[in-house]
This record gives sequence, structure tokens and C-alpha cells, in this order.
Amino acid sequence: MYDLEASDDFGQQIIQIILASSDAQTMLSGIARELGAIFNADACLILAQPDRGAQAKTGFWQDGSSVAFSPELTTCVLSDATFAKIVGEIEEQGTIEPQEIRANKAPNALLDCLASRTLLVQGTRDRDRANGLIILGRAQARSWSKTDKKKLQNIASWVALACDRARLQQQVGASNRYQILLNHLSNTIRSASDLPQILKSALEETAQALQLYRGWVVMLKYTNPLYQSRDRQDIPKATVNAIEQWSAIPQDELSIQSTFTLADSPLFSQAWSCAPQPFAIFDCSCEPILENIEQLSLGLDPAQSHALLFAPLMGRKTSDAHPGTVLGFLVFEDRYPRTWQPEELDLIAWISSQVSSEIIHHQALRRVQSMVDERTAQLTRSLEVKARLSEKMRQQIEELKQLNQMKDSFLSTVQDTLKHPLTKMKMSIEMLKIFPEGDRRQSYLKILEDECIKEINLINDLLTLQELDSKQFKSHPQQIDLPEVIRELEQSFIKQWQDEGFALTLAVDYPNFPLKLHTDLNSLNSILSQLLSNAGKFSTPETTVHLSVTPISEGSERFITIAVTNFGTEISSAAKKTIFKPFEQNSPKSGSGHGTGLGLALVKSLVDHLNGAIAVTSEPTDDPQIFQTTFTLTLPQTQL
Repeated sequence: MYDLEASDDFGQQIIQIILASSDAQTMLSGIARELGAIFNADACLILAQPDRGAQAKTGFWQDGSSVAFSPELTTCVLSDATFAKIVGEIEEQGTIEPQEIRANKAPNALLDCLASRTLLVQGTRDRDRANGLIILGRAQARSWSKTDKKKLQNIASWVALACDRARLQQQVGASNRYQILLNHLSNTIRSASDLPQILKSALEETAQALQLYRGWVVMLKYTNPLYQSRDRQDIPKATVNAIEQWSAIPQDELSIQSTFTLADSPLFSQAWSCAPQPFAIFDCSCEPILENIEQLSLGLDPAQSHALLFAPLMGRKTSDAHPGTVLGFLVFEDRYPRTWQPEELDLIAWISSQVSSEIIHHQALRRVQSMVDERTAQLTRSLEVKARLSEKMRQQIEELKQLNQMKDSFLSTVQDTLKHPLTKMKMSIEMLKIFPEGDRRQSYLKILEDECIKEINLINDLLTLQELDSKQFKSHPQQIDLPEVIRELEQSFIKQWQDEGFALTLAVDYPNFPLKLHTDLNSLNSILSQLLSNAGKFSTPETTVHLSVTPISEGSERFITIAVTNFGTEISSAAKKTIFKPFEQNSPKSGSGHGTGLGLALVKSLVDHLNGAIAVTSEPTDDPQIFQTTFTLTLPQTQL
């Protein structure tokens, strides 16, 4: 298989031949010889596209077999018209691809001159412009393989360099006085990245080389950005804008109407219709389209402007029927009648072609840059989103770690909480078996009842938390007498603390008038019971637990605040942030032991369910070992 690396090796050979050759025919013949050897052909002919009015440059090689090309083809007699016909017929399908063309089916006069029975023809291109032909011949009726065709297609780009080299040598030989201009403009185009600089240099140096009076670069802006029609009878809606100008007399003030419509200018309309060919005027006074016109666009005066040349700047060619959109014009003016010579027109056509290519190139760069900027912005936004997601994931991982730690702590706590009552219950059952009658029986039954209640409460707390988290908890709001509820809790906890040996007192402060609250009674009892239970656990002995009730109003809304205060263990700032999360615990002051870590989490969930709020403060007292801790519960007086 013939790959691109082999093609590059052949390209290096072509470059060496180009550098070592003194003229086009020697160069092309050397390349033809190398091609013939590579493809095992009997003969090879390379034709470089001629300039206007010039004959084609050819390179020919044959191995002395019976294959023979017409001698006329090896002596550069092919006219540019014949070459154009060949290229046109090969490009009818829109692209140049290797083709197997037998001599008896040759489509044009050139192939009729070939005696070879089997031909392989490939066009070469310089950018989008066909600039040459490669014709390989074999004497035997042997088909060219797909590999041969692919090989020739890869090599064509290198041969295109040689064809372009031959064309340039023709130009230099025909017009030495333009050599400096061409070299300088080529260097400018290669090195300059700024399009205005290229346009200014092309305009100024071309006008100076041709000894002209003034020049302009004008661009067209079509009303329809997608305009592509090339109907010469239909002048499109477009604006003409002069973007560069030059004058041989610097002190001359150029009075320029820089912007005007294409249809309003007979000169530019005619130039547009002539594109892609240049529109040249020998003498404005003899031009029919300028009769009875006193003032021309760009400030041109028909009485003083004698010779004009409009060289179109063409967009990319799409087909023979649509040679490309007119992007603008290079416009040159001379103050005297002037016959525009073929070499001058060729020079300007070459310059306008290069300028057109640069315009197309910069337009493509702008589009690419716009796309790059857009994609960069999208990528930046994507990276920002990814960073936020990564940070969110990191936070979630940290939360999961904390949850795992709390779960482990909970399992350890619950294990003890479950095993201890069950152990006592089992012991009581065993003792009842031993002492089924008597005073001890009642004591063991009391132990069984108390421990069973503890187990039931723990399970109920877990189930309630699960229902609250899953939004399945059902409440039953009702009108309740808040002081009555608090009195019942007061009596219950005073007795409980006495029975458990807590050296605590409970002080209750609420208004001496009826205070109604519309809420869920069971939820409220659970909340207050848990707060009072926690206050007892974390209070220093011989202190008082305070419970106060305060009605408040904010506009038309009424709330009730219930504060439970105890004196004992400090709740640190860090603990305040997590105290309402499941399985979080402080060390108790009293001898009640550790809880399950579910109490305050259940309180917070129930308060949220009742549309209330709860907060905690822990402030130092005169005794540095004792802190005043207050849980403040705020509930709406009426549940919606």
C-alpha cells in the first residue's frame, strides 16, 4: 500500500528537482521521469496551466516502448483554450479524481493525440484553482488499479507545486519589471497577519508599479448574507464601502463618498456584471455607460478620470456556472487614456486573486476564532459546573462519612439500650419462675413493665422519625389548653425525678389567663417531654429546671414561645450546629446514662412538622463549670 509517508518522500524528490532545475520544461520532465518509474508506466506527460496568452509548459518522459505522445505536445504548442477545455471536461463532476480513459474514448482533442491504449489522468490544484494535468500511459490494455489511482491522487498535491512553479517562472520571464512587486507582496502576504496591512500594501505598491494616479479597495456587503446568485442581469442589493485608498499626490484631498449602493453606481454595476473578469475602461469620455453622468462614485470626475480598471475580488469558486461571490474590487485610476496591456491585466488579476485568498482566509479565521471563543466559553462553563459538582460530591461524601460515623455510634448505643432492658426483662422472668407468689412477684412485674415501656418508646421514636423523614407522618391538630398540658407534664416530671433520685426542682411560669393553642397534642407532648427529659439529664444536682410560656404577636400573626432552661453541661458552638441531627449526644451530668441520640432529632422533625422553630443557647454563669442552656420553642398559635 502506498501511504502518505511515501507521498512525502516523493514530495521531497520534487522539491529537489525544482531546486536543481533552471527552467520549467527541465523541471517537469524530471518529475515525469520519476512518476513513470513509480507507476511502472510506459510514458508520462505533465502539463502546467499556461498564463493568459501563453503556451502550456510541459514535461515529457517515455521508456522507448511503442507508446508515443504526439510530438506537438512535447514542444509546448498547447494553447490556453485547449487546456481550459481539458480542465473543464475533467471538472464537470465538481472534483478531479483519477480516471481510466482509453484512447478510443478520449473526450477531447488532447487525448485524441495520444497513442497509448490505457491512460490514467489526474488534475492538480493550487488551493481551489486547477493548475495542471498528469497523464500516465501504458502500451498494453492493462487497467489501472484503485491503488494506482489513490497513489496518483496523493502525489498530485506535490506535482501541483511544480506546476505552480512553472506558471510563476512564465510570469517572471514575461514581466521582469514586476518581479520586485510580486516578491514583496508575496512576503507581505506570508508574513503579515493583519488584513488591512495586506490590502494597503497590495493597493499602494501595485499602483506605484503601474504608475497610476489613484487606487481604492472597496468591499461589498450584501443585504442577504447568504447571497450566491451570479445572474449578470440581476444586480443584487448590496452596499459598496471603500476601506483603503491611495493617491500618487499625498497632498491631494480625496473627496470620497465611502458608502453607496451597488445599483446606484453604473460603473460598479457593470464591473459586478463582468466578474470574475476585470472591467477596464480605456477612456471614460468614450464609455457609453458614462454619458450624461456628471459625478461618479468614489469622487471620480468623468471630465478628469480617463482610464479605470476594476479588478474583482472573488470568493471561493463553487462550480463553473457559479465562479464565486464578488467580495469587492481593486479599483485603479489614471488621469490619461490608457491601453491596459495583457501583462498588466495578468499582474492585477494575480494580485486580486492573492488578496481574495487572504480575505477568504481571514474570514475563515474569524469564523474559526468565533467558534473557538464560543467553545472555550462553553468549556469554561462546563468546567465550572464540573467543579461545582465535584465540590458538591465532596460535601456529600463528607456527609456520608459523618452519617456512617453516626450510624456506628447509634448502633453501638442502641445495642446497649436494647440489650440492657431485655436482660433485665429476662432476669425478671427467670425470677418469676422461682418466686411465682409473694411480694417479690409484684417487684419483678414492675421491672418487666418499665423495661417494656422503654423498648416500646425507643421503637416508637425510630418509627416516628422514619415517618417524618418520608413525609408520611399524620398529625391531628386540635384546640388545647396549654397551661393544662404543662401542669400535667409538671406533675409527671416532678414525680419521675423524685423516683429516679434526681435532686432537681421544676419551676413553671405561664400566664394566669386561658391560653389556647391549635396544634397536634401528641406531637407537643413528645416535644416538651423530650426537652424536659434532656434538661434533667444534663442538669447539675441541686439546680432548678425552668419552663416558661410567653405569647407574642407579629402583626396579625400570633405565636407562643416555650423556653426550657437548665444549669449544667455546656453545649459547644460546634455541637450546636449538629445537636438536632440524629445520633448526636452530649455527656449527661446526672446518673441517667447516655441516650440514643434520637431525642433532639425527633424534636426538630416534629417542630418542623408543626411549622414551628427551635433554637438553643448555652451561656456561662458565675460558676465556670456550670452553663445556662435554653431551648426555645416557637409555635404558631393556630395551625393552617
